[in-house]
Amino acid sequence: MILSTIGCVFGSLFPLLATASTAWVVATVERTLSDSENFGGCMALLSEAPASAGLDCKGNWVSLSCTGDFVPRDAANRSFEMLQIALVSRAKVWALVTDGKKHNGYCLAARIDLFPPPDPR
Repeated sequence: MILSTIGCVFGSLFPLLATASTAWVVATVERTLSDSENFGGCMALLSEAPASAGLDCKGNWVSLSCTGDFVPRDAANRSFEMLQIALVSRAKVWALVTDGKKHNGYCLAARIDLFPPPDPR
């Protein structure tokens, strides 16, 4: 929520510089898909829509960019594995989602953490 608020303030002060928003979405994983040629190679259906955090995203699906278009493939595959573990265990995840990078209209989940997030200390 803080990141999306900062993005909105920054966007209103500098509209030509800030066109994309980023926000954390806390959700359970409802489904995962893997396809090497579509929607960035892998994606997940979240219980919460990224639009609820103020993002311009299509539905509840997010792409992880397993094709390597937006993030390194190994990082995307680790995130996808984390989402599959969360799906099976019904654990919540924190998904850092941006509407500035999309595959077929689905926003990029640039980072996935299990909920609650790790202690930063």
